[in-house]
Amino acid sequence: MTKYFRGCFTKSEAKNRYRDLVKKHHPDNGGDAKTLAEINAEFERIYASLPDTESAKTDSTKEAKKTTDIPRQFMHIITELVQFDIDIEIVGTWLWLHGNTYQYREQLKALGCRWSKGKKLWYWCEEPYHKRSSKYSMNRIRMMYGSEMVDTKQAKRERLA
Repeated sequence: MTKYFRGCFTKSEAKNRYRDLVKKHHPDNGGDAKTLAEINAEFERIYASLPDTESAKTDSTKEAKKTTDIPRQFMHIITELVQFDIDIEIVGTWLWLHGNTYQYREQLKALGCRWSKGKKLWYWCEEPYHKRSSKYSMNRIRMMYGSEMVDTKQAKRERLA
């Protein structure tokens, strides 16, 4: 969970945010040492997991094209998922489900969704999935494959029409 580096998807972005945060929270500039220690610890943790700027741009541009064609493939499952009060995110060829999903866990299982312990999110994928140990963060996966949130309000209207 990131507190200070939310929205940073590359090492370059994280460095720039780090510089700004240090300027603002350094004890010499009126900040406190505890906050600066939190910033330093979070920066070290997140920096190692982020891609370099150039490779991230290449991966994101190349894979994001796949994401724009995905909604047609997923319409049958999305139609079922919009009845729940959850957020649906398309990342590559997978659906990731955010929000208060606990109350819908049995229905999600029945639809073929699985729980990711590492990411603390539900997911659904169409092709047969063989579990591998993946240490990628959701931000890294989004950078690699592109990300698009489903407009659940519009999908509900289309479902009722």
